[in-house]
Amino acid sequence: MTNKTVMVPVELAENLDQIKEARNMAMNIAAYGDQHGEAGHVAQLLDWLVSAIEAAPKVEDEPVAYMYQHEDTGEIGFVDQQQLEWDFEKNNPRLQVIGPLYAAPQQAKAGWIKSSERMPTKKDADGYDEVFWYDSLFNLCVRGLFYYGEFAEQKRYTHWTPTGTQRPKPPEKPE
Repeated sequence: MTNKTVMVPVELAENLDQIKEARNMAMNIAAYGDQHGEAGHVAQLLDWLVSAIEAAPKVEDEPVAYMYQHEDTGEIGFVDQQQLEWDFEKNNPRLQVIGPLYAAPQQAKAGWIKSSERMPTKKDADGYDEVFWYDSLFNLCVRGLFYYGEFAEQKRYTHWTPTGTQRPKPPEKPE
């Protein structure tokens, strides 16, 4: 199964209350049966939801462009995949490809890292200085501080991975 990001149409976002209502009705029908003839209404709402999702544009996890930089001036520009395939870098030796650009945010694919190979650093931690630790004694994942302390010193925490979250910025102060 390929990993795709779906951009939610405004129509779906604006009708979130109706979608939640359909979900609640479906849960009630499942729990108590269709006592009030709600099944037809739920089916209509779900049909609408399915058609709206199917109509939503799909964004592939492939890069849509690549950023490059001039080695002397620092000027930045962009090229598509086709240009790279046509030897962009060979034909423009003073322009260095910096990295891919995506149409949607990409999830980090860090995976689990053995504690014996490398301990987490501040760079690996989230905005709260935490990472996920694997507790081999209880076979579970716990969230804890990245730096040497109760987690790092105990041999039972055999692996760790970034949480993938960032600390939110505080709201702007009203004037």
